Amino acid sequence: MKKIAVVAANGRAAQKVVKEAQSRGFEVTGFAREDENKSGAAAYIKKDIMELTKADLTGFDAVVDGFGAWKDEDQPMHVKTSQHLCDLLSGTDTRL
Repeated sequence: MKKIAVVAANGRAAQKVVKEAQSRGFEVTGFAREDENKSGAAAYIKKDIMELTKADLTGFDAVVDGFGAWKDEDQPMHVKTSQHLCDLLSGTDTRL
């Protein structure tokens, strides 16, 4: 079974990704900074996207970035979080 990590899993779009991936038979782990797992993922790890490490994402076949920013002042975080995930997965076989 393919294993997928969904980062920022409690977001609106990410919740839909989790649901769809599970309906297709994938084993899904959600990562988010909130205490509560709203993602629907069977496995859930409370961790902010910028605190993720290479070890956290080891063993996954794919990582889906569900990060979203809705305020103008938060838009630069898209680049920062995307670069962080790219750096963590660089040199691995895990797809982003």
